[in-house]
Amino acid sequence: MKKRREMLAVIAVACMLLQLLPATNAGNLQLVKGSWDVMGLDHNNVNDGPNQYVIQIHITNSAGTIAHSVTSTLSWTSTNTYINLGPNESAVKNLGDIAAGATIDVFYLIEITRDSNAYNTTRDYSITVQGTDTGTADTITGTLSVERLRSQARNEVLSMVASTTTPAVGDTFTVTVHSQTGAKNYNIVNLPISDYNPAVIEPVSVSVTWEEPPAPPVTSDNVRLDLPNDDDFTSVWTFRAVSPGTSGVNSYITDQSGGSYHYNADYPDSVTITVRGVADLRLEKTVDNSTPNIGDNVTFTITVYNDGPNDATDVSVEDVLPVWLSYVSDNPSQGTYSNVTGIWTVGSIANGGSATLQITVQVTTSGSIKNVAQVYSSFESDPDSTPNNDDGDQSEDDEDFETLTVPASADLRIVKSVNDSNPNVGDTITFTITVYNDGPDAATNVTVEDVIPSGYTYVSSSIAGGDSRDDSSAPTLTWTISSLANGSNVSLTFQVVVQATGTYKNVAQVTASDQYDPDSTPNNDDGDQSEDDEDSETIAAQEADLRLEKTVNDSTPDPGDTITFTITVYNDGPDTATNVLVEDVLPAGLSYVSDTPSQGTYSNVTGIWTVGTIVNGASATLQITAQVTGTGTITNIAQVNASDCYDPDSTPDNDNPQEDDQQSSTITVSVAHLTPSIDVTKSVYPKVAQEGDVLTFTITVTNTGQLPLAPVLVTDNLPLGLSYANAASIPPVSVTNTPDGTTTITWNIPGPLNPGDVRVITFAAIFNGLEPASRNVVVATGTPPGLPPVSDDGSVIVTVSTPNTPYQPSLSYQPLAYYLKSNCYEELKDLIEQIRSKDPTLEVNQRTPCCQAFEDVVQHLIDLVLGRGLDKEYPEKWERVQELLPYVRECCSNSEQYYSEQNYIASIHWSHQRNKAYRELMETLMEMLGF
Repeated sequence: MKKRREMLAVIAVACMLLQLLPATNAGNLQLVKGSWDVMGLDHNNVNDGPNQYVIQIHITNSAGTIAHSVTSTLSWTSTNTYINLGPNESAVKNLGDIAAGATIDVFYLIEITRDSNAYNTTRDYSITVQGTDTGTADTITGTLSVERLRSQARNEVLSMVASTTTPAVGDTFTVTVHSQTGAKNYNIVNLPISDYNPAVIEPVSVSVTWEEPPAPPVTSDNVRLDLPNDDDFTSVWTFRAVSPGTSGVNSYITDQSGGSYHYNADYPDSVTITVRGVADLRLEKTVDNSTPNIGDNVTFTITVYNDGPNDATDVSVEDVLPVWLSYVSDNPSQGTYSNVTGIWTVGSIANGGSATLQITVQVTTSGSIKNVAQVYSSFESDPDSTPNNDDGDQSEDDEDFETLTVPASADLRIVKSVNDSNPNVGDTITFTITVYNDGPDAATNVTVEDVIPSGYTYVSSSIAGGDSRDDSSAPTLTWTISSLANGSNVSLTFQVVVQATGTYKNVAQVTASDQYDPDSTPNNDDGDQSEDDEDSETIAAQEADLRLEKTVNDSTPDPGDTITFTITVYNDGPDTATNVLVEDVLPAGLSYVSDTPSQGTYSNVTGIWTVGTIVNGASATLQITAQVTGTGTITNIAQVNASDCYDPDSTPDNDNPQEDDQQSSTITVSVAHLTPSIDVTKSVYPKVAQEGDVLTFTITVTNTGQLPLAPVLVTDNLPLGLSYANAASIPPVSVTNTPDGTTTITWNIPGPLNPGDVRVITFAAIFNGLEPASRNVVVATGTPPGLPPVSDDGSVIVTVSTPNTPYQPSLSYQPLAYYLKSNCYEELKDLIEQIRSKDPTLEVNQRTPCCQAFEDVVQHLIDLVLGRGLDKEYPEKWERVQELLPYVRECCSNSEQYYSEQNYIASIHWSHQRNKAYRELMETLMEMLGF
């Protein structure tokens, strides 16, 4: 095996020497091959790896004169259907002239058909080069062979970088390839390119650099390197862009070592080249009116021509409008124009074609205005101009300009105002005429005239403003303004006295100016003031006679009654009243309940009814509902508080009862015929207990009298044998433990407690066994309006159970609390069965926690009520349902929370409250449903 490898190495060296020998029978042109005739396909799969190669020939002009019109011709001298020229490759190449002593390269792209029958085949070729004056043609021959190439991971193309990926036709560019081999001792390293399109790009030369230490770096212009003694190579390929189009370029490595042929496993590495064509773009610009006035519209026309020779693509044109031109519209023959960026996106223009854009603008200033357009971009190369390089002189044919010459202009505008547009007769008012120059130029020798109408009397010598003024011909007044700069203004004033009758429209206008005004003509008022250099002001002395009436639906109510005041404010004209306010502050003895305004809003805090606008002949109404809390005579006053309009017979907010914008209502409240009374009862569960038992006390307070009670105080005195255990349904205001072991609990019931109202208080206490029987007393005290307080008391007795007295066995607080919070089905079983008898679809899971189970039952009943519209048929019962829903949820939450906090006594209490609340809630819903 060792001898075989040595033999192959000798053969390789011999082949190398033969490869480098110049062509025989040479004339003036010497030919030397720079490529390797060994080609190949992947040894396992012909569809893997490279199948294109290049033949490289160096052509040297050895004569002392220029070789003219040199051509190179490749001829096949044997037949092989698997080895042919690559796609778009030409056998005949026109190389042009070669200078004396100069060397150029010619490359041919060869392709092997991906067919396993191509293995181990060959094809002979010859390349003949001749110029018109080089004598005998020079020929070089070779034999291409197809070997089995092995993929090797040890060889690798590290990078491919193009100097440009978008060259223009005729440009040269480079592709630099960085390659590495697995070792430095290869016999042959071949660094070709492939898969390029010869119709788009063609290789011109290659330069390969590597190192052979200790010698300096080595450079070769061959594709094939023999015994390079290095493993790192940089190849710089020079290409010429031939025609527009896109072409890839692949690079790879083949080598011969150890008797076999290889290529790099990372094949292919590639770059893509897009060759730009040549399109000579030319731009022309015109305008339809080069001497417009300010405010005129002009149209610029931009035409871009393609003088070829190729089509132009991705063309855009820039025309950024100067600030003195305001964009109006555009009309492109193709593409779109943005007046924001100034870019016309043209797109493609065929060779010999053109595109047109019309831009219409409005002139906004005077002077000389230059507008420039230029080709902004094009994918193709332009032989005589560069896009987007305008330097101000428009010297290239892809840029052009137009200049407008605009005469001076001053847009004069008049605004007339009066200091009081709704004066009273006899008032002196001041008119102000403001003259504005909206430019763009200064205005000179401006004259303004105002003719005072018959409704006013001119106040002598009140004319003011301007550089000069004249009132000698009053009622005609005249002002002169010598110069008014662009953007400035001047005010002209005079005063008049308002008369009882006459014409109140006062007109002023500009009568003369030296400059052109783009939107008006001086001294041409025809009565309508339709131009901005004329204006008018008309006053109207307005009035609105407001009248107020007030009533009450019950002038002799009892304490606690709800009464309604009705306030009506009328506008007796003749004009509309605006920003009307009415004041009605409820006096002591009346408590606000609600209000209903026909318009606007009422604040019970400030007492102000914000009415707003009342037209002539209309009215607005406010109803205020209040509860009577005092006694005796109570007077409620309402009056107009404010109005924008003059009232001929009254003054707002002056507290004058003689005027028609104020009125009052008086009520008389007597308690002599009414009797106050309060009743309190008390119960306990259970009444018989043992030491440590938790008891639930219920206090019921009822207003049994005819007067409301406020405040209502409830005082409960727990004896020695009872200990307060919290869990009160209404939090007490105080809990006082006395030295003798008793406890005093005080509640302040929110009020008022109206006749018939009931308040219930529950709380828990522990029977501590310190007394054989404990008597618990409660006292309720309520205060009626204007009368002394009334009170009542109640009591219950808790006794110790005896062998002859049945009692509820005492349990540990925790188990009892847990049982009560978790089990409630038995407590409400009778209701569940009653509901099921009417609605068999109801399902109740006894294992579900209490609150969840009964929440589902309640929701089921509510759905039935709402589905039948019973909430509207029984509004009072439905209101009670809405009150109980949050309370049962509160009971459930408290039972769970106190249990988690180990306050088992409070948890027991809230579990009892939950059951009672659920029973009332379910019974109410069942009554509504007729269950």
